[in-house]
Amino acid sequence: MFPFKKKELQPFCFEHLSEMMPYGDSAKAETAVAYACSQLDCLINYNTSSGYFIATKEGDRVEQRTMPGIHCPNDGTPMYLAEINPEHKSYRLWKCPQCRKSVTNLESMQARGQSA
Repeated sequence: MFPFKKKELQPFCFEHLSEMMPYGDSAKAETAVAYACSQLDCLINYNTSSGYFIATKEGDRVEQRTMPGIHCPNDGTPMYLAEINPEHKSYRLWKCPQCRKSVTNLESMQARGQSA
């Protein structure tokens, strides 16, 4: 489905800005079904088909909070937070897992008609 290997994905949790860990059929990134925040008490998850979502500890989805709705301008795929910059705390780089298009948070806001 995706032309890039899953192991090339390294999403960050948008709340804690920590690397997310693969999980699923195995704990290897190549076969990961989804990624979970590495913070023990965080329930934020990401997968390439749904984007970011909240899951309970039992694995059920909970859609009570607003998730970043960053979608690829090329194909509409949910993008993942791929890069942060500790020196510039507001900087975010989002990537599409399908076509690898990248957008920054500023470009994303402009595309949605929001002001910075």
